[in-house]
Amino acid sequence: MSPLRPPIKPMHRRALLRGGGAVIGLPLLEAMVPAREPEAPKRLVYMYVPNGVNIGAWFTPQPANTAVDPSDETLNLGASLEPLLPYKKQISLLSGLTLDKARANGDGPGDHARASAAFLTCVQPLKADGAVQLGISADQVAAAHMGAATPFPLITVGGEAPRSSGQCDSGYACAYSSHLSWRSATQPAAKETDPARLFDRLFRGGANAVTMAERRERARRRRSLLDYVREDAGKLQSTLGSNDRQTLDRYLTAVRELELQLAALEKEDVTEVPNHLRPKEAPANRFARLRVFNDLLVLALATDRTRVATFLTANEGSNHAYSELGIQQGHHGLSHHGSDPTKMAAIAKIDKANAGILAHLLGGLSDYQEPGGSLLDHAAVVYGSGIASGNRHKHHDLPILLCGQLGGILQPGRHVQSPKNTPLANLHLHLLRSLGVPVKSHGDSTGVLDRV
Repeated sequence: MSPLRPPIKPMHRRALLRGGGAVIGLPLLEAMVPAREPEAPKRLVYMYVPNGVNIGAWFTPQPANTAVDPSDETLNLGASLEPLLPYKKQISLLSGLTLDKARANGDGPGDHARASAAFLTCVQPLKADGAVQLGISADQVAAAHMGAATPFPLITVGGEAPRSSGQCDSGYACAYSSHLSWRSATQPAAKETDPARLFDRLFRGGANAVTMAERRERARRRRSLLDYVREDAGKLQSTLGSNDRQTLDRYLTAVRELELQLAALEKEDVTEVPNHLRPKEAPANRFARLRVFNDLLVLALATDRTRVATFLTANEGSNHAYSELGIQQGHHGLSHHGSDPTKMAAIAKIDKANAGILAHLLGGLSDYQEPGGSLLDHAAVVYGSGIASGNRHKHHDLPILLCGQLGGILQPGRHVQSPKNTPLANLHLHLLRSLGVPVKSHGDSTGVLDRV
């Protein structure tokens, strides 16, 4: 983000040149036009929680036998979502969305692997003894369109280390459960699970940490070398045949594009992030570590290091025992609660803690002000799971929250009820188009979820 500069006072449109007794009217100059605040960019963030939720605690309990009125958009957040109450006006609860490609559809068990694999791709994952075949995820589609404007087209982070080889769920590859973001049908995007490494990558040039001045100097030297390359290549033009000249022209075009990228890096004018913001080490407490990741994501978005981020808070099917919450039984085991009240209460407690992590992210985005509002005003944050209830692996009526306003496109503060079995892909498609991505469909979409 560029440092603040004092505003330039615009010249009056009737300004005159006076000299030698003559008075000459000036033409319309740019300096006469009042400067406008630059338009803040739009951002997209996906945050995923595994194993489904205690769906009954997401909503305020309704009287028995009460008919659902789709026109009623009153937003009532249940006990599990209480941490989000301060941001209620920035949140919409979406009901009726379905992730059909997380269903078996003839492939038998493996719902956890399918849930995370299909959440952003909306494609049926291949079940073939550890082989991988999926599709491109929505975050990657957005990054491909928006990424040229930032040093990092997409940031992917995770609360648990990935398992990228072998089988993790009934014949499905571990990559499905460990990754949310997919660059291609066979390549998941690597996720960062260490906050300090993420900080160095974003703000210090990677493992070999360098200052902004050093990065600019490296870019300047590389650009000087390209000047020599272009000069020598130009001397060859007159000695080559037609085909070779075309080949050389393509090469020089690539060199010119690289020159422009290096020039942009050399002139890069982002806020230097001080060393005291670098995490010392990953906190042992699960939720403390997730909050550190939130802080880094907000910092990356605020300094325009990226505009798209994906956060897998824990691997799908994770059996982490949340001793931080006084819960000793594993999360996955608890999710198959069999209507046991004690287990259901534990799941609701985990859900509430996860909602607190989302609230922390929304708070950071809300606190950072930029032209036209806050980061949250210009962002869309999608939070939820590819499983509604882990007890029976339901993939319809998913627990999905949509936060932010995306520059005025979204109208939060509502409970938006969609018809039964509306594809989750319709939400992704709407967000992609709202970001200016010229895409006709995504996964199993049947249209756009434009009521949000």
